[in-house]
Amino acid sequence: MEIIEGSRQVVSKIVIPNHPNYKLTSSGNIISLRTSGKGIRKNVGQKTLKFNLCGGYRSVNIDNKRVYIHRIVAELFIPNPENKPQV
Repeated sequence: MEIIEGSRQVVSKIVIPNHPNYKLTSSGNIISLRTSGKGIRKNVGQKTLKFNLCGGYRSVNIDNKRVYIHRIVAELFIPNPENKPQV
């Protein structure tokens, strides 16, 4: 987890499982870590992804797939000791 102190609030960023180039912020935003070139993995910046509303749920496109933000939050913060497919 990475902590960044801003002028008014502290924002934490957590890497999303199975998507190492994306992070979830404490405010619920998804950040894409930009890299330079296909062979070189040098971080050159960050971009906050725009979300879509699908059936009333916020979603983002990660690796050309629709991913619901509430599912990412659940996978990261709700324990699943029995490894069930849904949290």
